[in-house]
Amino acid sequence: MLGREEGLDHFFHLYYAPLTYFAFKLLGDQYQAEEIAAEAFIKLWNNKEKFTAEGSIKSWLYTSVRNAAVDHLRKVKRLRITESGLQTVAYNEQSVLHHMIETETIQNIIKTLELLPPGCRQVFKMFYFGGKSFEEIARELNLSPHTVRNQKARAVRMLKAKLTPLVLLLTATSSVLKMLQSL
Repeated sequence: MLGREEGLDHFFHLYYAPLTYFAFKLLGDQYQAEEIAAEAFIKLWNNKEKFTAEGSIKSWLYTSVRNAAVDHLRKVKRLRITESGLQTVAYNEQSVLHHMIETETIQNIIKTLELLPPGCRQVFKMFYFGGKSFEEIARELNLSPHTVRNQKARAVRMLKAKLTPLVLLLTATSSVLKMLQSL
């Protein structure tokens, strides 16, 4: 699938935003994060013959972005040390793992949110992301405030049901990360 431009387009739409977020969490620089994520896809296209499975592509992209971000941080650190003697934050494998898990979690939540019925999804987004009250949403959508409350409650119930395994995994992963950091 990757051998054609449609395949690259598929992977770009699937992974560009999470990879950019991941790079941003490592770098704290949105522009550089976007550059690194885009560069990873150029490298992917140039190495397309090496890939046979989608899982290996995802792993390769994350590794490529991580390595590019670390290289960038090292370069910035060298520049800062030579120019002004300042030290930068050291690269930490646990923090990279944490940011990878965070990125994947957000991507899973967004995917799960898109599985909600359109009315529930719209009310949920307006309430939680838009910061609107039940009354404001009701006016905009020509619904009763009671219907808006029911749609929000339904969305929350559905998200909880679909995300419970993910939350359990995150809790276990968080415990493991804390244990690793104490070593």
